[in-house]
Amino acid sequence: MAKRFTNSAKWHRKWLRSLSDKDKIFWFFINDDCDHAGVWDVDWDNAKYFTGHDYDYKTVINAFGDKLIETYDPNFWFVTTFPEFQYGIHLNTKNRTHLSVIEILKKYDLLQYTDLIIKDNR
Repeated sequence: MAKRFTNSAKWHRKWLRSLSDKDKIFWFFINDDCDHAGVWDVDWDNAKYFTGHDYDYKTVINAFGDKLIETYDPNFWFVTTFPEFQYGIHLNTKNRTHLSVIEILKKYDLLQYTDLIIKDNR
């Protein structure tokens, strides 16, 4: 089971406070359920099972704006804030975890949606 950093100050962020309880639960769920690069394998049944709520594409996209985007493959979505929060803004290709994150983001053409700075030391 993956361990994730969390920010206890999140409760003070206006955008999170403005979400419905249902959407807050979904946000926490996808941040826990996504891979280590922030890519979520879209599974509405799984989301419903673990959160106790039904969700649909339009409602979720409207609720999260640019924090959650669909990749070129509609079966995978990207939590845009995830990599920077988990690893910092600088990713180093000598670090195997960072390299894996970079490769996943490249695979789904997602680097353009981040502010990550990649140091290529291979």
